[in-house]
Order: sequence, then C-alpha cells, then structure tokens
Amino acid sequence: MIIYIDANIYLSFIEASKEGLKSIEKLIELLKNKTINVIIPEITEDEYYRNIPIICNSFISKLKLFLPQDPSFSISIIDKTTTKNIKKLYSDYKNELNSLKTNYLESVDRFTRDYFSKIISLSEKKEITDKIFQKAHIRKLKGNPPGKRKDPIGDEIVWELILDLNKDNNIIIVSGDGDWKDISTIQNEEKEQKINPLLLNEWNRTGTNKKIKLYSTIASFIKNEIKIPISKAIISDEVRTANQVKLTVSTLGYSIGTSNYITGVSGPTGLTGPMGSTGPMGSSDLQGPTGAMGSVSSFSSDRACPRCSAATDFIRRENIYDSFYLCPECGFVFK
Repeated sequence: MIIYIDANIYLSFIEASKEGLKSIEKLIELLKNKTINVIIPEITEDEYYRNIPIICNSFISKLKLFLPQDPSFSISIIDKTTTKNIKKLYSDYKNELNSLKTNYLESVDRFTRDYFSKIISLSEKKEITDKIFQKAHIRKLKGNPPGKRKDPIGDEIVWELILDLNKDNNIIIVSGDGDWKDISTIQNEEKEQKINPLLLNEWNRTGTNKKIKLYSTIASFIKNEIKIPISKAIISDEVRTANQVKLTVSTLGYSIGTSNYITGVSGPTGLTGPMGSTGPMGSSDLQGPTGAMGSVSSFSSDRACPRCSAATDFIRRENIYDSFYLCPECGFVFK
C-alpha cells in the first residue's frame, strides 16, 4: 500500500491543537514501524515550504485587525495621569500582540522541525521524470482534474506519478481538495471518499487489478484503513483546519484582496491587507473592498451550509477566475 498526502493536509496541522496533532503523531509512528509507505514527490515538499509564508502572513494580518489606532491627545491634557495610563495600556497591548506573533512563528518552525521534517525523512522520495511531466502538462492543457486552471502545475504531476505506480500497488490519496473527489454527491468526511469519476475511469483504463482510495483527512485514513480508533471530533477539527488552509492559500496565494470582514467590527483607520486595503475608515457591514485581483464580501442566502446546516451570512471570496463561499460556523468552503 502506497499513501500520497496532499501538501495542504500537512499545512493544516500548523494550527492544530495538541489533541489535533494525535493523528499526525500516529502517522509518524506507523512510518517508523514500516506499517505504511508514504511517498512525497519533491513538488509536494516544495508546495509545503512555498505556502508557509502565506499562512504566516495571514495570521499576522489577522492580528493587525485587533490593533486600535495609536491614542493621541491634545497638548493641554497630554501630561495628565489618565492619558499616560492609556498610552501604557496601549503599549502593553501591542507588546502582547507581538508576543502572539512571535509564539505563532515559533510554533510553525517547531511543527516543521518536529513533524514535517520527520515525515520527509521516513517517507519515500519519488523522482518526476520528463515523461511524467510531459503527460501532466498535456493534462493541464486539457483542463482535466486534478488541479485547477489558475493554479501552477502540481496535482497533475502527482496524478500521473500515481498512475505510473498503479501496476504493483494499491494507492491511497489523502486530500481535501474538491478536484480529487466526486463533488456531485454529499460524502461523509469520516469515511472513504468517492473519487472523481474521470480519475477513476483513467485508473480502471490502465487494466490494473489494484485499488485506489481517497480520504479527506489523515485521521479518517488511519481510522478506516489501519483500524485505529480516532474520535469524530479529531476528524472534524482536521477537516476544519484543512479548509481554512485551502482558503488562505487560494486567496492570499493568488493576489486576492483581504479585509476586515468580522461582523460589527469597525476598522478605525483602514487596515492594509497583504494585497489590498480597506477604505479610509474601515468597514462595519461585512463588505470587503476590491483588492489587487479580487474582493471579499458577505453573502446572505436562504441556503444552509452543506456541512453544518447553519443558515448564516457566508463570506464570499471572488477573483477573476472563480468565486466561492466560506461558512463562518464550521469553516467549510463551497461554490
């Protein structure tokens, strides 16, 4: 059995709780015991490191939303005790936010060192041959999944590599990306996912007698294939963080403007996002401004979230290529 794990799955554990890290700790244990064989193409490793700055920048930008305007007072009262106390409180608050930033960046380094690097050392590297790259390029030109038209070539290479391995191995793919799965049916994240019909047809067309399976999380893979009990809460948390990572990478990674879109929060001076900015007085009605290549806004609808069934104001992100929605209740991303 060969397992391929998508880069965004690894990235989702950067912000996981101690409880949420249990599934990736179990993965490392299985690798050490040689119970499983994980492959990591160089392109997947590159994607992980390429997207770390994007995720860190997103966190730092969120911290800026909590920073009020620097308090300033007229000269006539500037020496008063009250104003001095306010300035001290503001300075202390800024220092606490900076500590949060430092702690977060240190936690990212720690995850990479203690978890991701360890998985790399225990996994099997796979060379991408010219033949595989050429096939992936043709797939990209055709617009066939996996992979999105606006993304760099990546998933296409992985799939052609997987097809090249299918003669002798059962394959398991772990990815929450919609282009791997059959999105025409509602699927249970705790179970095996139904694979994209085109990909399954290609697999069967090779004449192999080996099986291919898809899971959306490492936790659900371990629970169903290795038969190790893992709670529903851990699986749900992994799905939620993976969706957040996908949203961050697909927006900030492709120059979509960001803004303060939290209900009822008024930006005091206008907050600068990584690729766009709010207006001069911020926003208090969920309406996001247009960024360099896109916008963020709220989306009210009678429709409920496909996952948690919440009827709420969804967060809409849009660019020149696509538009999609984020449920603020459970983090589910959908079109």
